[in-house]
Amino acid sequence: MREEDFRLLTELYRTPNMTKAAERLFITQPTLTRRIQQIEKEFRTTILLRSNKGVVFTPQGEYLAAQGEKLLNFMGEMREKAGAIERGSSGRIKIAVANSYGEYTLPALLQQFKALHANVAFDVITTLSGNVLKLVRSNEAEAGIIRGDFSFHGSKKLLKKDQCYIFSKSPIDLMDLPLLPMISHPMSAPSSSIVNRWWNEHFSVAPNESYRVGSLSICREMVMRGLGYGISMVEDLDPAGEFYHIPMYDKSGKPAERNTWLIKSDAGGEGAFLDSFIDFLLYKHNAGEWPRGER
Repeated sequence: MREEDFRLLTELYRTPNMTKAAERLFITQPTLTRRIQQIEKEFRTTILLRSNKGVVFTPQGEYLAAQGEKLLNFMGEMREKAGAIERGSSGRIKIAVANSYGEYTLPALLQQFKALHANVAFDVITTLSGNVLKLVRSNEAEAGIIRGDFSFHGSKKLLKKDQCYIFSKSPIDLMDLPLLPMISHPMSAPSSSIVNRWWNEHFSVAPNESYRVGSLSICREMVMRGLGYGISMVEDLDPAGEFYHIPMYDKSGKPAERNTWLIKSDAGGEGAFLDSFIDFLLYKHNAGEWPRGER
């Protein structure tokens, strides 16, 4: 579908009368009818039904019209922001992110964003999620990315759900975990709660913490050397497929998951550069879907 088709559906949904909608769109009624038929053919579904009172949208048609309105609003915002960036010579964004996100996920995203906006610079603070909250609340960072469910009063957008998993250098049996050396690393309180809840549901004894290290990256390196297994919730930890993974599920079969959030204080920074970066992150983390709702 073209942008014009979304505009057509949106207008017809607002004015459910073919003649009046065609007039508002500055096209003839036969042209409007043909374009509706083309859209129905493209999506292989019926969009609207004719009645004595005008036209009635089917549930499929209502969905397409609603999504079309969101897309049109988003495209309008993007044009405004792109124009603002074009008029400005440079910009700088200060963000705070959870350590694991900053190490394993953010670099590739920054590379892609800089390819689109070469005149934007970044100050990136990597720290624990609890500290990210403090930096955003105090406006020392314009936006933040946290791992886990923390209470936050401000704008909060879900970026992704991360499944917990066991990773090791060689295959292991899940039921042997209490006997095998664990390499533990610092986690936020919400993440630790998820892991502890899962462990206590499956085992009656504590894990064999043979090593306690200061970061996930050290844990990863030690697992690579065959010193034990680790627990992670970072999707980008193993891009080359060097480890064996065991996804973690509770007894009912539900995956053990942790949420990753993008946060911004209501009193925080505003501007085309920051807004464009937020839109970019939402777009990349939602499998190519457009951002939804208000920031």
